[in-house]
Amino acid sequence: MQQGAALPAHLIPFKIQDHQRTNDEFTQLVEERLKALKTEPKMRSGFIAEMRRFLRAAIVRGTLENPVYWEFLNQTLREQASLAFKALVLKAFLERFQRLRRRTLGVSQAKAWAAA
Repeated sequence: MQQGAALPAHLIPFKIQDHQRTNDEFTQLVEERLKALKTEPKMRSGFIAEMRRFLRAAIVRGTLENPVYWEFLNQTLREQASLAFKALVLKAFLERFQRLRRRTLGVSQAKAWAAA
């Protein structure tokens, strides 16, 4: 990511909860938005118009209006979405593992195991 910034993927499940969505809804919405950004000219022009509010005109011309940069941006967004989806899968796996461990070991043993 630019300037060393990284997606705080571990926070995504909490954000989904805050918005009262399911992981499946989140995944579907992100996939729909990524597809629209790539295939719908109105989505691109709307995004560029919004970014003009924050960026100098020369930067917009040199980046967002450049088809090569637009493809780079779309690829970066797909990669970040992939990281987000993996975080959701990992969280679900860990939750299932913890439930299974509590059932198998019993609550007191599970707490002792987690503390070790």
